[in-house]
Amino acid sequence: MAQELPIKVKESIQKIIQRENFVSHDVETKKIYPDGSGFMGDLYVVDVRGTTKDGRKEMSLFVKQIIHNAERISIYSVEDIFAREALAYRELCPVFEDLQIEAGIPENERFKMVKKQECTKDVIILKNVCKKGYKTYYRMDVVSPKFAELAIKELARFHGLSLVLEKQRPKYFDEVFKCLKQPFIFGEAWNDFVGNVSKSSIKLLDDDKREKYGDKIMNIVHKYEDYISDTKHFSTLCHGDYKNCNIMVKEKNGACFEVLPIDFQILHYGCPINDLIYFIFTGTDQAFRKEHMENLKDLYYETLKNFVSNFGVRLTEVISKGEFDELFKSKLDFGLMINCFYVPFMFSAENDVPDVTEPLGDISFKTDERFGIRFREVVDDFIEWGYL
Repeated sequence: MAQELPIKVKESIQKIIQRENFVSHDVETKKIYPDGSGFMGDLYVVDVRGTTKDGRKEMSLFVKQIIHNAERISIYSVEDIFAREALAYRELCPVFEDLQIEAGIPENERFKMVKKQECTKDVIILKNVCKKGYKTYYRMDVVSPKFAELAIKELARFHGLSLVLEKQRPKYFDEVFKCLKQPFIFGEAWNDFVGNVSKSSIKLLDDDKREKYGDKIMNIVHKYEDYISDTKHFSTLCHGDYKNCNIMVKEKNGACFEVLPIDFQILHYGCPINDLIYFIFTGTDQAFRKEHMENLKDLYYETLKNFVSNFGVRLTEVISKGEFDELFKSKLDFGLMINCFYVPFMFSAENDVPDVTEPLGDISFKTDERFGIRFREVVDDFIEWGYL
């Protein structure tokens, strides 16, 4: 191997090699160093080339191993986060596929996930879809309208399958998925983290706006626990981190035509509108929102309604369009919250990727100048919309 793999990863890779009936093989390993968008695991690409009894065979794998020093992260359990993602690939992916096959959903209209090769409490191994032409867009980029449409439709299908699964297999859904509450540990460490990063973001405002709206913004930020924990209204399984760099994309002639969500570490049962707002406010600027946000909101609802109808589910009996619009409006300031203390990590400078194993109440890192522009635009939007 070009690079030595941890022993538990080696063991899992060997199991896959044996299962694929290689009689001889070579393994090439490359460690991936994220550009600031990944904090939960050590990442590798492992290429296996060799022979089976049927001839030459090649296999490319994407490997994620649970991070070290996890006990030092105080606002969530890394073991829990890792287990959620393993559950998504091990359990949710095949169930969703079965539901869609049973309903006769055409393959090009199905929700898709990357196929797993091996999942343990320490290691997740997936097919490396980059070999099939998929890639991710840069974390700081403003998404294109076409990409946003594809991503919103795929999100609606994901939430729709959750509704269908809960309706068709309620006991199984309750035992395996409905019990997945949001994963964060709210307490002193959380408050220190949110306060620290949010105050750094607020400092980027002009003096007059910082003076007038700083405290109001912090009051909204502290409602995050209520928003992320809400299951009183419209509830499904939620992705939890649905942003452009967590969505693989395939292009043809420079235009995207297919998307594939990844990174289900924050999988939980909650309000799906949070996922929709999260996507919009992590990947758009003010001009994009002004032109496209209402249309994307409507596209989400219509896609969800039409998709679940294939399974005999009437969305209007779950939530009407009017109720959906009101709930979206009531939760829209979730977008302001995440721009205060999540989005800064997406805009961490290339040479100053934050170390999340540090005490988060003291964490300090540089953000790209584009974050200041994006944050000021978000605040201006919420002033205009009457939330501040």
